[in-house]
Amino acid sequence: MATLITPSIVTKEALRLLDNELIAKKLVYTDYSNEFIRGVGTSVTIRRPLAFSVRNSMTMSVQDPVEGSVSLTLDKVAGADIRFSDIERTLTIEEYSDRVLKPVMRGIANKIDRDILDNTKYFWSTVGTAGNRVTTWAGFAAAPQRLMEMAVPEGDTHAVMTPNDGYGLAGAFTGTYVQDIARPAIERAKLPSLPGMAAAYMSNNLPVVTAGTRVLADGLTNGASQTSNWADVRTTFKQDLICDDFAASATFKAGDVFTLSGVYAVNPVLSGDGTTTLKPNYSYLQQFVVLEDKQADGAGAVTLSISPPLITSGPYQTCYNSNANTDGLTITFVGAASAIMPVNAAFHRNAIAFVTRPLEMPAGVTDCARETYKGISLRMTPVWDGISSVQNWRFDIIYGTQMIDGRLGTRFFGA
Repeated sequence: MATLITPSIVTKEALRLLDNELIAKKLVYTDYSNEFIRGVGTSVTIRRPLAFSVRNSMTMSVQDPVEGSVSLTLDKVAGADIRFSDIERTLTIEEYSDRVLKPVMRGIANKIDRDILDNTKYFWSTVGTAGNRVTTWAGFAAAPQRLMEMAVPEGDTHAVMTPNDGYGLAGAFTGTYVQDIARPAIERAKLPSLPGMAAAYMSNNLPVVTAGTRVLADGLTNGASQTSNWADVRTTFKQDLICDDFAASATFKAGDVFTLSGVYAVNPVLSGDGTTTLKPNYSYLQQFVVLEDKQADGAGAVTLSISPPLITSGPYQTCYNSNANTDGLTITFVGAASAIMPVNAAFHRNAIAFVTRPLEMPAGVTDCARETYKGISLRMTPVWDGISSVQNWRFDIIYGTQMIDGRLGTRFFGA
């Protein structure tokens, strides 16, 4: 039997459709939503994992745990507003859902996914050759390999690729897979099973990084003691890097990735030999990501905000510096100046968090409805226009997204 639309029925159907259209939200950590539901305000503090050095002798060496944290704030809203007449209210929910609700929820889902995936441009690890399309398994495999080198736990790692790269990779596989429009978006976007990943998906909501006007290998660090210690960066996990010798007024964009000559990546798990507390280093250079847009002055000097910070010893060591100090190190960027670089990303679900909370019901408004389904809370509020005799309905969601641990993800291009 057909069901006529009511605020409660519409909200339930809208939330079902919204969940059906989401991709990225299902790939990230969402359990922090409970912290907001218990009324702790508009932000929550998330603990960073602890790390300890390991001794290799029977001599006791006590370490004080210095816990880090990151703050996640509910600072994003996704909403849509629709208008319909009294006559249109006689539609059945089946008719209304297909004609009106589905495109409305698809738009909201795209905004949520875009906000979540925007965090991936702050992964500092980048593999492949910037600008190259992913067309082979060998090109893709560099991503799960890098995650394994960074000791990312297996089981909850996923890849999200642009349609251009996703279909480029799909061409390397035999057989076909059906894109059934009636299936959830996360199933329609799924690529064939790929080793090293729980699943891989395609999405047009990934960010695009437009590189600054800096050139590939240009600029030097300016300062001999530009390193950090965990206690000072445990709540930000970033540092300022003083540089010079760039072209006058060169620009640097959030998401730009670079290396420093002689500064190598380290195994993030193995933690020293009990004496030096130095982690074993890899044969490739550590990568760093620019967090904020910056511009060099007329003399080519600039201070970049970067992550990870340069921590060169201890349990939270991020890199190994083979140089005598940090002065005069050559800065080499990924990608050409002003290059447009669509992001493909592989990451563990704990790399990024998504939270939402139920909005308060407005006082004095009748027929307002609010529903929560699979970690998303949607509120629908009616607004009556008595002059035109039309009903306005507004749909609202409040949420926040945050990078929790950039080590748990990598960006990748083709080989």
